[in-house]
Amino acid sequence: MGIVRLCAAVNGKGDESMAATTDNDGRFDTALFHERYEMGGDGYLELAGTFVSYMDGEMQVLTAAIERGGLTGSDALAKDMASRAHGLAGSGSTFGLRGVQEAALQLERTIRQGQQAMIRACLVQLEEECALAREFLQRMTDES
Repeated sequence: MGIVRLCAAVNGKGDESMAATTDNDGRFDTALFHERYEMGGDGYLELAGTFVSYMDGEMQVLTAAIERGGLTGSDALAKDMASRAHGLAGSGSTFGLRGVQEAALQLERTIRQGQQAMIRACLVQLEEECALAREFLQRMTDES
């Protein structure tokens, strides 16, 4: 069982949202990316580049906070980190990054629920999804 699915099972959420995607085990919705590229052209590609910088910055903040430890669901820092994870999920969905979206939402839920034992595992999964997303976005940019 993958960590996203494990986090989903712990949080009582399924990963049905990944079933309708089109690339790399449901991680990327290439059709959505191409559709939005056709509508936005080079501006969409520039936005994708901006997203990568945003994603990297958010991951640095999340990683630093989680490495310090002690996040609990009602703690102000935990609320901020959960909100950052939620924002990353929403932004990732703009580019068809279903893996990032799902992993970020799992991290958000895990932080909000104060499940200390699972937070690091969910962060590791999100880091992996972000690395794959960088590769996907680079490939899509090169092909466009």
